[in-house]
Amino acid sequence: MTISSPGVNGVLRAYSGQKVTLKESKDNAKAKTVEQDQVVLSSQVRDLKQAVAIVATKSAVRESKVAELSTAIKEGRYKINPEKIADSILKTVRQYGGEV
Repeated sequence: MTISSPGVNGVLRAYSGQKVTLKESKDNAKAKTVEQDQVVLSSQVRDLKQAVAIVATKSAVRESKVAELSTAIKEGRYKINPEKIADSILKTVRQYGGEV
């Protein structure tokens, strides 16, 4: 199968006269200096990295608090205050710009 079009033929003509060399001469290779990239972190980034490492070692669940609440619920000592819950919900809604 032969594919021909003005675009393809034009590209082939443009590149047909070029020579491609894959090997560099030894002199050119020796003359090049090798530069290494370097990243410098600010003190804020280092502090953030340290904070992330500390948080990663901690559990998101406070086991003692969960155990305390579970015991209070089982024993019937856990009391719900609907007014406090409603006030907290309203405060959060207002904090984020919602209308009540």
